[in-house]
Amino acid sequence: MGIFDGYLIASDFDGTFAGDNGEIPQRNINKIKYYISEGGKFTVSTGRTYQGFHKYDPAYINAPVLLCNGVTAYDYEKKEMIFNLGMGENALRAADRIHEVYPDVSIEVYPFGKTYVYSPCEKTDAHLINQDIEFKITENGSSIETPVMKMMLYAGADGHDILADIAENVIAEFDGVSYIRGFKKWLEIVGEGADKGTGLHALGSALGIDNDKLIAVGDGYNDADMLSAVENSFTPDNGCETAKKLAKYIVCSNNDGCIADVIEILEKKICT
Repeated sequence: MGIFDGYLIASDFDGTFAGDNGEIPQRNINKIKYYISEGGKFTVSTGRTYQGFHKYDPAYINAPVLLCNGVTAYDYEKKEMIFNLGMGENALRAADRIHEVYPDVSIEVYPFGKTYVYSPCEKTDAHLINQDIEFKITENGSSIETPVMKMMLYAGADGHDILADIAENVIAEFDGVSYIRGFKKWLEIVGEGADKGTGLHALGSALGIDNDKLIAVGDGYNDADMLSAVENSFTPDNGCETAKKLAKYIVCSNNDGCIADVIEILEKKICT
């Protein structure tokens, strides 16, 4: 048995596991390989979709990946879904209602492995093209499959008030549909009760990991539920103030390989 046997580290990707350039620091990769060799499980917990996550590598990820901010976990090795907390028909009814009230708002709808867009604009085109994601344009939800992993709304650079109205008034009309706060220009809609904390505990349960051996690392507002859901939580020095207040430990920045710091701290805790 290795010293990290029975542990699971779940790290946010953008701004945490990856550097500002989108690449994973070599220091992280080297330390994770050591951690895995000593029995540890490492995964990513990201807001990205299945089709938007391109950095899977079994050399440094050896557990199912948490996608769409904890809505689902997917095992890339076995090519199977571990669990799915996606939304049903009410999500599509909500999308249709938003499109009716605010026809210029771009809505990205993500069933597993597919993408649909109401009212695509320059920003959403760039968002999807940058991630090499193919999409279909739609005017209603009648042809979209369920469950829906998440939806992303963009109302323009000055659309904060519109998104706030959608969150507080339109989304409230539909049971089982909620949203994640904290994005400056986007509103992310997910199933009620689905978040990175819920997803991490669901994955831990599926893998037989004790709660006190779940480790969370994240830098942003959408990591708050994950950081507050576990005893051992970490945020990089570049993390937002909310993440820093919730995390038990603050480590070096994402550019300097903060996951390596996490593993070093964890090793000291285990060995002392």
